[in-house]
Amino acid sequence: MHTRSRTIRTLSCLLTVSAISLATAAPVLNELLVNPVDGDDEREYVEIKAAPGESLDGVTLLEIEGDRDTNRGRVDMARPLDGLSVGTNGLLILGDNYPASCPFPLPAQTAAADLGRAGGSMENQAVTFLLVSGFTGSQGDDLDTDDNGILDVTPWHAVIDGVGWSGGDVSNAVYTDAALTQPSGFPDAATRFPTNHAPNSAAAWYNGDVMRTGIDSYGLTYDANSVSANAPLNAFLTPGEVNFPARRPPIILPTGNRLVMQGDSVSFDILVVPTDGDPVTYLYASDLPPGATFVPQPGNTNGLFNWTSASPSGVYTVTFGAVDIDGTNSLDVTITVQPPPAASRVRINEIFVNPGGADDNREFIEILGIPGAILDGFTFLEIEGDATTGPGRIDAARSLAGLTVGANGLLILGENYSTAPPYPIPADAGVADLNRPDGAMENGSITFLLVTGFTGTAGMDLDLDDDGTMESVPWDSILDGVAWSNGDGGDRLYCPFRLGDNGTPDAASRCGENVDPLSAAAWYFGEVTTTIVDTVGITYDPAASSSNLPPGAALTPGYHNMSCGPGFADLDGDGMGDRWEMDNDLTVGVDDSDGDPDNDDIPNVDEWIMDTRADTSNAMLRVTWMAGAASNISVTFGPSSTARVYTLQYRGQLFGGQAWSNAAGFVDLPGESVGTSLDGIPADVPIRFYRVEVQYP
Repeated sequence: MHTRSRTIRTLSCLLTVSAISLATAAPVLNELLVNPVDGDDEREYVEIKAAPGESLDGVTLLEIEGDRDTNRGRVDMARPLDGLSVGTNGLLILGDNYPASCPFPLPAQTAAADLGRAGGSMENQAVTFLLVSGFTGSQGDDLDTDDNGILDVTPWHAVIDGVGWSGGDVSNAVYTDAALTQPSGFPDAATRFPTNHAPNSAAAWYNGDVMRTGIDSYGLTYDANSVSANAPLNAFLTPGEVNFPARRPPIILPTGNRLVMQGDSVSFDILVVPTDGDPVTYLYASDLPPGATFVPQPGNTNGLFNWTSASPSGVYTVTFGAVDIDGTNSLDVTITVQPPPAASRVRINEIFVNPGGADDNREFIEILGIPGAILDGFTFLEIEGDATTGPGRIDAARSLAGLTVGANGLLILGENYSTAPPYPIPADAGVADLNRPDGAMENGSITFLLVTGFTGTAGMDLDLDDDGTMESVPWDSILDGVAWSNGDGGDRLYCPFRLGDNGTPDAASRCGENVDPLSAAAWYFGEVTTTIVDTVGITYDPAASSSNLPPGAALTPGYHNMSCGPGFADLDGDGMGDRWEMDNDLTVGVDDSDGDPDNDDIPNVDEWIMDTRADTSNAMLRVTWMAGAASNISVTFGPSSTARVYTLQYRGQLFGGQAWSNAAGFVDLPGESVGTSLDGIPADVPIRFYRVEVQYP
């Protein structure tokens, strides 16, 4: 069991408020691909440009029909952009089921969202695209009721930007001043010049048809034989990146992060795409782990990273860089080296041996460990304890070789569980067969052990003289164990402790906060029963269970167990709760307490104490409001957590070393789920400074 009480993230606030105004440019349409090579599909997209991080609340993207034969002026698409913001590079790309189905490698700084149009459904002929504010219409509205090319209905406050084309047919309509042309036909795509932000301006755009080339499998290259007169030479589409013809350094293609077991090898290629026809002059890697190598290949368009024996365990970030005449681009790849499962990291978590009624495949054992840990070399043993049936005999020896702990840190084993488990087991839990016939687990006196390096066999007698001492121990080490007896005098147990004094429980569960091995205090146990809502029969009977049984306790096959008290499970000993780490996409099994994946200068361990998101930079505890009155003040802070306690402190001087004092009545208060307000704080001095402390209980 791991407990922790640490004060972090001190917050101060004065009763002074200042406003900061950030001027931003209005959003504009930046690039469109409506007719991909070889057929319409999810390559179609609309890209919007604005100030980095700008919110698009109140803005709507419209696609308005322009063909003379298909109801000119009809709103074919109305995509509200409420809740969306452009990325930190100033770009938002929208396509069918983006970002999940985006076919292009997008930079991490680019925001992506679903366009709300099935792949290939954008208009390929006469069309107008508008960005408007305050849209009150709906998709399907006819805005040009007499089809004369002039909008009769304008259900918006203002047009922010627009672009469109008619294909040279005067019978078609374009509902913006930015009407684009090309030698013949309708454009496949259109691109805004990167330095021209003028809205509703044809001069801000070039356009044309697209084609594939030898190095462009997507078909993003403009066809020089069918483009607008102002199109740059060798132009191409740049989804999610600065538009051509901006001079750009080489592009390093994403390769993904790596997870490797300590001692194993890891290798991968780094691929570089030259830009603007410039050669890549230098390809390099920095912050290589000890023993790792990176070898650029001739031409510097690819290089090989190789680490033949990854060690020691930890998280390594390698930066790869590519250089040409226009500058440098870099790519960070994180390599997580996970230590091999060890005695301190794998536990027996839950055992169910005696279901109500007849024994059947509801019986299971559950293993707790580092998510993704490989269990080669581990064996689960069931050792007979009844005096009348050969105490010390190995009734079952289930090798765990080839199995891995699930992504949620659990592996459950039962009869035919890999194909037909009797419980709804979560997808992130590991599942395997126990290789024991239904109901075959012992219901009487029994010992369960989790061992490494087992060399024996099922049926072996480890206690030849039945005295309770094993003469044979065919394993390297015992990682964990649990045992119980029905109270018969001749029964034997082969574990340092037993659960209960007499009687054999139906089941036993490890306390959710306690990962101590070979410890009776780590378990609760008892008989199980059915309830109105539990017809399977996995609810503990409080009248026939251990005294530390959590209220409402039940077996949790494939899910984490209930806690018996304060504290938290911390298998990797990094001071952070394992379940919180998994919820925040951190790595259980690696000490990443000092990491900062969201780059907000708050280490992961402090995010854990605050119970804020480790992967969201704006999720940090702060004072959000402070109001004063003649007799008292109010302080509001957040985000707060119901799993943490908060103390308000004050002092009369902000500097000078004066000690902070606790505000009476505002000590160790439980937080609320979003924000917490403290009211009625005495204000009996001319000036006072306050801060909020947060602690894990």
